Amino acid sequence: MQQGSKKKVLIISYLFPPIGGGGVQRALKMAKYLRDYGWEPHVLTVTEDVYFASKDFSLLDELPEGIYIHRAQQWDPLGKMQPVPSTKPAGTSTKQAAVVSGNQNQRNKNEVTQTTSWKRRIINTIKPILKGIKNRVLIPDDQILWYKHAVEVGTSVVKEHNIQAIFSTSGPNTNHLVALSIKNQTSIPWIADFRDPWTDNMHRSGIWWREKLESILERKVVKNADCIMTVTESFLRGFEKKYRTLIQSGAVVHNGYDISDYKQLPSDHLSSSEVTNPKNSVKDYPTKEIDRVESKKEKMKLAYTGIFYNKRNPRLLLRTLQELIHKGDIDANHIELHFAGIFDYPGQSANWDAVVSAGLQNQVVLHGQLPHKKALSLLANSDLLLLIADTDENAGAYIPGKLFEYIAIGKPIFALSHQGESADIISSLGNGVVINPTDLAAMKLSLVQMYQHWLKTGQALTMPTDIFNRTKKYQRHEQARMLAEKLDILVEK
Repeated sequence: MQQGSKKKVLIISYLFPPIGGGGVQRALKMAKYLRDYGWEPHVLTVTEDVYFASKDFSLLDELPEGIYIHRAQQWDPLGKMQPVPSTKPAGTSTKQAAVVSGNQNQRNKNEVTQTTSWKRRIINTIKPILKGIKNRVLIPDDQILWYKHAVEVGTSVVKEHNIQAIFSTSGPNTNHLVALSIKNQTSIPWIADFRDPWTDNMHRSGIWWREKLESILERKVVKNADCIMTVTESFLRGFEKKYRTLIQSGAVVHNGYDISDYKQLPSDHLSSSEVTNPKNSVKDYPTKEIDRVESKKEKMKLAYTGIFYNKRNPRLLLRTLQELIHKGDIDANHIELHFAGIFDYPGQSANWDAVVSAGLQNQVVLHGQLPHKKALSLLANSDLLLLIADTDENAGAYIPGKLFEYIAIGKPIFALSHQGESADIISSLGNGVVINPTDLAAMKLSLVQMYQHWLKTGQALTMPTDIFNRTKKYQRHEQARMLAEKLDILVEK
């Protein structure tokens, strides 16, 4: 299809590179592959200077030339409060600043210290107050401060570029409110895509009047969207049960993995082969198969990538390892736990305190935030991939995006998760073990069995050989095809 004949879609996603983390992947990969199926993506997102805990500029390199990114400013009082001191004397070049005399440089440092000291005192006073009231002001989420400018920019983009459809993906749910406003002004078809439920989410504020307001907002979104799309069957069933005839149409497009992300990973873990692309594809995409060479490493390496918080934490796993080492079932010198991402949020230390309490400082390695490629390399060089889910009983309905990356890596998965769609996928593929995240005894039994298997074979589990043939629907280019197909149906109505 020629470039000039492509249809155009506005992808509304606050979470988009250089913001990092798992939340950006769905919008990023849709933007990357939609052009192959006849749609030219225009991405509406926040400006690059917005404060965010995780930034990964390398993700922007994934986008092919010709992807349009439109950025709208957010009013961000908390983010703008981050002081950025500089020791560069005024009126000098960078090179000159490096050779300033010691006395002058010290005087400049003292001035900066004094300036940032009073600024930080003000920040430390104001910030807790703002955080304390935001749950009662910033509805449905913090990103509502982006709403006004996003609507202005998005509406202008639709008119100037002759956009024919909207695809908004949450969280944050503000994305859908932006789409709703643009839809009301332009009347073009709109797909509202939910990576998580909104008002039925297990993480709620508990403020009754806020919950009521969000229910009203959610109802407006569902009523006006031409299609409600979700990443799991159970999410869609939840919307259909709740809103019944209000939903004009529904669709499930799972999260997944982009096989091209794994091209540059260590060749001793993955080798390339070709797979036939789905019907109506534009080109072939590379895939990877597991290399069966046994591990020669002295330590069994367990790895986790992502964020921990109160209901999703590694503390019971740490206790499991502590007790197995103490009992002599696992040699402390032959095991390591690697964590990439946010182990403890700033100002918190519950997870690290658990490491220290268990005496596992020599077994736990914290990598902090890693660029996406480096995080994948960490996984590829590991023996067992940790999927630690929420302890909430309703968490089984969720499928963490990292599950599909784990599938693509081709290593065994140790899932601490309630029964549900994630557990069903792992069980059907036979590529891991699923344990209730609150069951210490089962956790200990499974971990020691996999450790013993690793000692004998170099692998924590014997892996199936046909995973990739059975997971084509989880590949990102296939999901872009599914989205394009739905967009085609809507614009042809």
